[in-house]
Amino acid sequence: MFVIEGMDKVRKVIEENRKLQKNLMQIAQEEDIGFVYGKGKHKPEIQKLYEELEECGTRLMEYKACFEIMGKGHNSYSKTDMEATFMRMKEECDKKRLLLEIFQYRLITLVSQ
Repeated sequence: MFVIEGMDKVRKVIEENRKLQKNLMQIAQEEDIGFVYGKGKHKPEIQKLYEELEECGTRLMEYKACFEIMGKGHNSYSKTDMEATFMRMKEECDKKRLLLEIFQYRLITLVSQ
């Protein structure tokens, strides 16, 4: 995987984003540009850039976590579900006993309520 092999690149990009964010904050403070939040207020362009860099960093961290879960050489979450528990299901006609991934839906619904 590119991201797993290129973790140093990801770290460098995140560090560069943080430096750019610091520079944008300094510019905003020097020019008395205040960041605004809430409904009905227009954000200055410098705030939009700052928030975009912040979102990019969080997305990179999410991608990094996803690729770490998938592992090297995989391109999907198939058979990497962390919340699945192995339980016995019906036996097949040829009497093979297989352990299959099954969600405990009752537990999931109780937690989500």
